Amino acid sequence: MNMNVIRKEDQDVWLEKIATNRESRYKVMLPGREHAIYLTQRETMVVMLMMFGNRAKQIAWRLKISLHTVNSHMA
Repeated sequence: MNMNVIRKEDQDVWLEKIATNRESRYKVMLPGREHAIYLTQRETMVVMLMMFGNRAKQIAWRLKISLHTVNSHMA
């Protein structure tokens, strides 16, 4: 069973939640790291779509940004 498969409607709900939050940065704690990292709203959307199993091309199309920008956010 692929745990990354999720309904498109659920992805839309998460994107909407992120889009409506007006904070400039999101604090993220990664396992095994002492300090938090801070992501922009767009970086958070890219990470969320990656977690749902979307590939870079799909993310670029969905967010209407270039593939280069998606790869930059992924890095």
